[in-house]
Amino acid sequence: MLRLIVGRALLMPLNAAYGFARPAVLQYLHWLGAALAGDLGRSYTTRESVAAIIAVRFPVTIELSLWSISLAVIRQWLPLCPSHASSWNPWSSPRT
Repeated sequence: MLRLIVGRALLMPLNAAYGFARPAVLQYLHWLGAALAGDLGRSYTTRESVAAIIAVRFPVTIELSLWSISLAVIRQWLPLCPSHASSWNPWSSPRT
């Protein structure tokens, strides 16, 4: 569909630049080898290194993960509902 709008002459250089002219298996193997070496490629929208983008966002992701795990553990071990507080026993088996 895009070929009808843009034209084959304009698409061929883009396909060659991004490596889309090669078979999908070869594209994947090339990407996998580069990813294992630490090169995750470049973002199509920002043209930044994907590894750099991930490195900037990784600390926030870890912090959010630790907070959510902490809240889940606290919720598991502390009764939040006063009506259940008197009968709460973390060592008892669950009721069936």
